[in-house]
Amino acid sequence: MCQTLKHRTPDRVAMDFGSTAVTGMHVTCVAQLRDYYGLEKRPVKVCELYQMLGEIEDDLMDANKPNLTLGGRNSMRNRVA
Repeated sequence: MCQTLKHRTPDRVAMDFGSTAVTGMHVTCVAQLRDYYGLEKRPVKVCELYQMLGEIEDDLMDANKPNLTLGGRNSMRNRVA
């Protein structure tokens, strides 16, 4: 993340999977990502009804191996890797 902010080539692409209400992901996309990573198939909880944003659970976040997460209702609760 720091490399990206410094306009240098990072070791991986910076992604934001729902750390704020404006960066959420539609429930169908969350379900497709869970399927792509071979995670348990289960209904995705809607955490924001108007936009139909799906809850990004810890197992999906772990599958993406984030290098930085920030606090928020739909984040990994302040885990920094």
